[in-house]
Amino acid sequence: MPNGRPSPNGSWRFFTIYAPAPPANWKYPEKDTKGRLPKVYRQETITVPAAAFGKHQQDYRWGTKEWTKIYARRTAVEGVFGNLKQSVGENTKRDNFRLVGRTAISLLHTLAMVHYNLRRITKLAQENSLSVEAVYAATSEEELLALLQTETDPAEANAPPAAA
Repeated sequence: MPNGRPSPNGSWRFFTIYAPAPPANWKYPEKDTKGRLPKVYRQETITVPAAAFGKHQQDYRWGTKEWTKIYARRTAVEGVFGNLKQSVGENTKRDNFRLVGRTAISLLHTLAMVHYNLRRITKLAQENSLSVEAVYAATSEEELLALLQTETDPAEANAPPAAA
């Protein structure tokens, strides 16, 4: 059975000839009484049980409605991560900061996410012809939804800007 095809029980068999060679300073275990290395070092294939791949398998078949629903959530999150890395946004990609340690990096990313959320809220207010102060003053989801549901006069929305 070639690499890349699961057996009916879900396990996978891999040819060990494709495995990388160990480093030069690798210390092999003791040989057996016949002068051979243990089986794991001389076998041609290795079979990995299906349970070992649980973390790497999809729950739903690619392209189904269930898969699309789950994948859409991931796509939304990955898009935010991409925006956090862009130079026109928070610019948190590698080599832009000299921080060491999980605490410093966590704080940096937390502040970057706060800034990203503030930019998104401001954009939401501008797109809906709302004052940014009113949006930030909303203390609950209901207040924010009430602000969004207020209708503006269409003529007012399309009016040219007032002269300064």
